[in-house]
Amino acid sequence: MGDDRRDDDARHDDGGFRRPLARDRLSRRLADPVFVVDADAWHLAVGTVAVNHIASRKVEAFYWTAILFSNTLGTALGDWLAGSGPGYEGGALVFAALLLAIAAAYFFTTISHTLLFWAAFILARPLGARLGDLLTKPVASGGLNLSRIESSLTIAVFIVGCILVLPQRAVRHPGEA
Repeated sequence: MGDDRRDDDARHDDGGFRRPLARDRLSRRLADPVFVVDADAWHLAVGTVAVNHIASRKVEAFYWTAILFSNTLGTALGDWLAGSGPGYEGGALVFAALLLAIAAAYFFTTISHTLLFWAAFILARPLGARLGDLLTKPVASGGLNLSRIESSLTIAVFIVGCILVLPQRAVRHPGEA
C-alpha cells in the first residue's frame, strides 16, 4: 500500500506495520450478523442458546460457530477501541467496567443469564488483549515493557492467586441425579 493513505485509514503499531482499519470494521460488520444468525438458528433448532448443557453434535456445531464469531467480534471491538485512543490502561478499564456491569446485572436483575454470558464472553477477549498489551508494549507506548516470560509469569501468578483466594464450589448441571 502506498504512503498516500490518510492516517485515519490505518493504525500504526509499535513495529511500524500499518494495518488497515477497514479490516477491523469489516470483521465487526461480518461477525455481528453471523453471530446473531447463528444464535437465532441455534435457538430455533433447540429452544435455547444456553451453554450449560451441550450434549449433541448439532448443539456443539452452533456453540463452536458462536465461539468463533464472538471471538472475532470481541477482537474487532478491542481493535476499534484501541484505535480510538484510550490507550492500553483506558481500554482495559472500559472493558473491565463493562464486565462489572454485566456481573452486577447477573446478580441484581432478571436479565437472561445466557444473554449476560455471551456479552461477557465477547467482552473478555478485548479485555485480555488490552491487558496483554499493557504488560508487553514499551513504556513509551503506555505499556510496562515486560518480556514474554515476565508477562507469562505475571499472568500465571495472578491465575494461581485467584484459584487459591477465590472460593470454589461444585456445580450440578440440570438433569443430573
